[in-house]
Amino acid sequence: SRTMEVNELFEVDFEIKSSNEITIEDPIQMSWNSSGKFLAVANNRKETRSLILVNAPSKRVISIDATSHSKEINVIKFLKNREKILVTGSSDHQVILWMINKQLKSQVFPVAHSSAVVEIFSTDNFLLSFGRDRKIACFDIATASTLSNYKTDHEFLSGAANPVDPNLYFFCTRAN
Repeated sequence: SRTMEVNELFEVDFEIKSSNEITIEDPIQMSWNSSGKFLAVANNRKETRSLILVNAPSKRVISIDATSHSKEINVIKFLKNREKILVTGSSDHQVILWMINKQLKSQVFPVAHSSAVVEIFSTDNFLLSFGRDRKIACFDIATASTLSNYKTDHEFLSGAANPVDPNLYFFCTRAN
């Protein structure tokens, strides 16, 4: 294993096993964008909480300071049909949108959960976050505002978005 300074933000530990393989220590969550060009990895080390972006074609690794989250990142996803926009949900109850262009910008959504955010789904215009507090929050991506909150009777476990109908989501809960 060796350390490489990436993008002058801080150091990222990784190991090159072959010309096509990079190993990043402590990855918790990962997500590919829709084109398959970028892989985003959440690194939850307390002292260097970060998002690591891997450009697959060029094998370039970019590290982004993610200490905007005060606790571990539980979910990371690229927004649907958006190449360079990530969204993260954390145990700090926050949902953050990361726009990765020449200059990184982030947008923190209003806190809609009283416990950890564990899943996120997006359409072209809306974002749904699911929390351990049994709440589902719906956000408007353009205005970063909360549109509605729903309370379920049971704890959220997992879910799936329908790839054809952007209004159809299936989610599983745990009965008490």
